[in-house]
Amino acid sequence: MTEKPELQTHINPVSQKKHRNQLLWQIILPLAIVVGIVLTIAVLIGNAGQENVSTWADISVIFLVTHVIVVVLILLLIIGLGIFGMQKVTKLIPKYTYQAQEIFSLVAKNTRRLSDSSTQPIMRIAGVSAALKTLTKNLRMSERR
Repeated sequence: MTEKPELQTHINPVSQKKHRNQLLWQIILPLAIVVGIVLTIAVLIGNAGQENVSTWADISVIFLVTHVIVVVLILLLIIGLGIFGMQKVTKLIPKYTYQAQEIFSLVAKNTRRLSDSSTQPIMRIAGVSAALKTLTKNLRMSERR
């Protein structure tokens, strides 16, 4: 059986202090600053008069619509590039489809020639056999008369 490795239960005090320092400067302080800024803006907006509320509402709508416009422009660009690409491909297609048609026509012609040449001996034998049967049948009929 394999032995389980021992877990280290000893915590290094130097790295623990470094971790607390990083937590304070990299997470808690920036988060507190952002929350403070947001609360300050909210208080300023809340204390504004009725005239400023309409202005702030208009600014909010501008920010909301800007995101939608950016997404729509990106989609419009993608659609435009797709149309441009289809136009280029449509101009190239006839050349290559003609070449493909020529290749398949050549394959069909060679296949037909090969199948005709492979069945020709059998068809000759069958034709001679049918002619002989008809000849013997006619001879028998003529002998009976």
